[in-house]
Amino acid sequence: YELLITYMHKNHNNGFLSLSIHQLRKLGFITGTGSQKKLLEIADLANNADTSKYEVSGNYIHFYLEDEQEEDYGELA
Repeated sequence: YELLITYMHKNHNNGFLSLSIHQLRKLGFITGTGSQKKLLEIADLANNADTSKYEVSGNYIHFYLEDEQEEDYGELA
């Protein structure tokens, strides 16, 4: 989830980014078939570790940048 947080902060568009289970799997954030339960787990972990907001809707996780002051998230490993 930490790499997901970095990815979302580096790739959002005007403070918003939405990724499907399929996209998360292709990017390596989810292994196997993935499920809404897995999305909810990832969103919960990200919400606890980041000041921005992560929500799940259907097969998508949505990122909302809370602070316009973007931190330096460094390079994605």
